[in-house]
Amino acid sequence: MMRQMFDKVQSEFIWWFDDDSYITEPDALNRWLTVARSAAKNTVMWGQMACCDHPLAFAPEQEDLLGFVRSAGWYRGLPPPSSRPGGKGEFNFEGRGRGDGRWFFILGGCWMIRTSVIHALDWPDKRLIKMGDDVFLGEAIRQNGWEIADIGTPGVALDTEPRRGDPGFTPPVAAH
Repeated sequence: MMRQMFDKVQSEFIWWFDDDSYITEPDALNRWLTVARSAAKNTVMWGQMACCDHPLAFAPEQEDLLGFVRSAGWYRGLPPPSSRPGGKGEFNFEGRGRGDGRWFFILGGCWMIRTSVIHALDWPDKRLIKMGDDVFLGEAIRQNGWEIADIGTPGVALDTEPRRGDPGFTPPVAAH
C-alpha cells in the first residue's frame, strides 16, 4: 500500500505517520518544512535518529542481511553494516578487530523525506512488508551517498502504542 501511495505523490516532500503517531502542536508542519528546506541537498530525510547494532532487533527472521542489501536495486557497492571484519569498510572498528555493525536510521513512526529520493530508490523495497523497513531505508540512503538528519519529533507524538500485528518480514533466499 505504501508503494501505491508514494507512486502518486508529486509534492517536494513526503511526511509519513504510522497510525499511532500524531501532530501535537499547530506549527509542526512548518517546523519540519523549515528544517527540510534549509538542509543541504544531500540531506534527504528527517526525524528521530536511531541506531541498531544487532540485526536480530529489526529482522529476526532474516538469515542473510548482507545478501539482502547486496541484492537490492538501491545497493551501490558500499559494504553493509556488519560486525564481521569489513562491515561498513571497517576492519578494526573501535580497536576491536571487527567491522562496524551499526545501522543508522530514522524511526519509522514519523519522518519526512524528499519525494525524489523515494522515487529514485523505488521505495519501499518490494521484498519488505513491515519489519525493518525503516532500518533498510536508512541503509538505502547511505548506499546512495545521501544523509539523514536527527531532528527529533518536533510537534509530533511518536509511536504511542505497543507494536502490534504480524511483523511481515519476507526473508530473501540465501545467496549461494
